[in-house]
Amino acid sequence: MRKGISGLPLYEVALLIVLAGCILGMLGWRTVYLLEQAERTAVNTVITNLRSMLRLEKARRIIAGESLSSLANTNPVALLQSPPVGYCENISSEGSRKPPECPWFYMDEEHVLYYAPQRHAHLQVEAGPHVVLLGWQLVANPVAGKDVELLSIKPYQWF
Repeated sequence: MRKGISGLPLYEVALLIVLAGCILGMLGWRTVYLLEQAERTAVNTVITNLRSMLRLEKARRIIAGESLSSLANTNPVALLQSPPVGYCENISSEGSRKPPECPWFYMDEEHVLYYAPQRHAHLQVEAGPHVVLLGWQLVANPVAGKDVELLSIKPYQWF
């Protein structure tokens, strides 16, 4: 061995770079997976809050002797104290389907609240447009009489 030369041999440096790349690759994939699960949880939380506020509004109207039928085809976000993050109100169907800065938006003409997922690798939506959109609508329930429910307009499964 020569005196005065110290450090790692080239093959050890290459091995460390390969190992570091593998570890970062695994962590990156897992992070993307967890971010999509977090997004799904956030969407489910908003929908659960909407359904809870709808129940409270229906109870208030029943006690006051008001009609529930006027709730159908209205914007469900109006029931919340504050809209979800990234919500744009009353988007018209003319022009683009959705502004890019608004993952949540309400279409007046369709009476549908839409959500455009940012991460949708594990999302399965019934056949539709190329853009992945989840939608919900307040509809009158003909079976239950004058009841109103928040229903998904397209069946979907996320994870």
